[in-house]
Amino acid sequence: MKFVFIVNGRKDKRFLLKELKKSIESLGREVDYEIFTTRAPQDATEYVKSYKVDSPVCFVACGGDGTINEVASAVACEENKFLSIYAAGTGNDFIKYYKNISFRDLNAIFNGKHEKIDILKVGERFSINVCNFGFDSAVASLGAKLSAKGVPYAYRLSIIPALFGGLSKKISVRADGELICEDRMLLCTLGNNSYNGGEFCCAPRALNNDGLIELCLVKPISLFRFASMIKVYKRGEHLDDPRVADCIIYRRVKRVEISAPKEIELCIDGEMISGSDFVVEILPSAVNFILPEK
Repeated sequence: MKFVFIVNGRKDKRFLLKELKKSIESLGREVDYEIFTTRAPQDATEYVKSYKVDSPVCFVACGGDGTINEVASAVACEENKFLSIYAAGTGNDFIKYYKNISFRDLNAIFNGKHEKIDILKVGERFSINVCNFGFDSAVASLGAKLSAKGVPYAYRLSIIPALFGGLSKKISVRADGELICEDRMLLCTLGNNSYNGGEFCCAPRALNNDGLIELCLVKPISLFRFASMIKVYKRGEHLDDPRVADCIIYRRVKRVEISAPKEIELCIDGEMISGSDFVVEILPSAVNFILPEK
């Protein structure tokens, strides 16, 4: 199989290209490969989509969740285009789903096994990890803006304003036709995989090959209760802890409809999109994935 490495071209990722070439050369084996370096957002998606294939080609996303999303979006529903990962991101939420697997071992990638995994479709976009809205997407959005301005501890400083901002928005959520929210909520995650936000196990029961979305909606709660719940949520224990059962709605579904009278932001694998109406669906077994050898 041919391998095409898609390398994040951001300035802070320049080490990746040198590291990758050195690692390939040190393998002591013949490898059919190419390297493409991105220069702008969505470069990876456009490149992989336009890449002509007559036989299976594995596109290796070299970067973090954003790069993985771009490559996965292009290989979805493509018979001869495969996804693998050489992880070099800050959060690396997607790969936390897999235990005891090295995503920085090229031999493990070249000897990896093929499996089919699901992907979420959000309008014309895709999410291979987690789609979320409400409090945590507000933190991600505000944190990114503060971080771009050089504000230290940007994401931590975003928590309190995001908490109040998230609670002030009216949102309607339907899950497989069932109206589960018609007013206010704190947050809602739609998981294909388990982790988001760098450390939160938001969808602990998620299986990325079962054809289902793990929906977890947290109702409005007080600041005091939120503070006491955050550790439980972070560890992924919120679905089994009776102390928080009354403020959580959990479903395993195939389609989620989201509507709001005013524009809201959805976070798709860490990237923000805006709108007032969204439909999120699961595409079962839509991605050919090469899982590195254990």
